[in-house]
Amino acid sequence: MFAQIIRGKVSDAQAVDANFNRWSKELAPGAKGWLGTTGGVTDDGQLFIMVRFESVEAARANSERPEQDKFWLETSKQLEGEPTFKDSTDVTVEEFGDLNAAGFVQVMSGQVTDPDRAKQLMSEMPDMRALRPDIVGTVSVGHEDASG
Repeated sequence: MFAQIIRGKVSDAQAVDANFNRWSKELAPGAKGWLGTTGGVTDDGQLFIMVRFESVEAARANSERPEQDKFWLETSKQLEGEPTFKDSTDVTVEEFGDLNAAGFVQVMSGQVTDPDRAKQLMSEMPDMRALRPDIVGTVSVGHEDASG
């Protein structure tokens, strides 16, 4: 699996939201290998988008589509400055429901000195769905440079 995380500051959250809604309706059906997108804009204008694909190759093929290029050109006009892009194949997904239908998303970012130990500890955590039945799943994305 492959994930790309895009972060940036937006000037018009409603325009960005409209662009991503349009992408979901018009471009997603032609995005071979696309598994889902999670994201949005915070109250203070911070954009967080995580796009998941079956593979790096599927993501690359999507990026090379002319309609995707046009979409990004339109979306980037709503950004203040340059966004950051983080790509990873170190992706772990636990899906209990439809990740693409989440009404609330919590993003946590941090650094660890021992990624394997962190993954082990996460796998040993108790199932939170008894306390939080609204949880539809988790997605963990690791980056070799140890930054979120």
